[in-house]
Amino acid sequence: MTGLIYGVPQIVCPGNVFERRYNAASIVNLNAGVSLEANDFNAEIIKKIVNDFNVNKIYVHNSKKAGEELLSLGGTSKVVQFIESII
Repeated sequence: MTGLIYGVPQIVCPGNVFERRYNAASIVNLNAGVSLEANDFNAEIIKKIVNDFNVNKIYVHNSKKAGEELLSLGGTSKVVQFIESII
């Protein structure tokens, strides 16, 4: 989330953990980065992706947009307020 807040496109290698795979899919669906399988995680592929991020500014744009949307939700204080309101 911090990367998105600063408008940094993400390269995610989620492994086999459901939450990480879900988060990686969310990044891909937002067109704010890419998801890699473990066997694709190597220098050549990483360089190609970073180059694509530099050439195709849509990743930066979408990352920044997603980060701004996350910030607008209110963060942890909003969550605490909600939890306190239902207790």
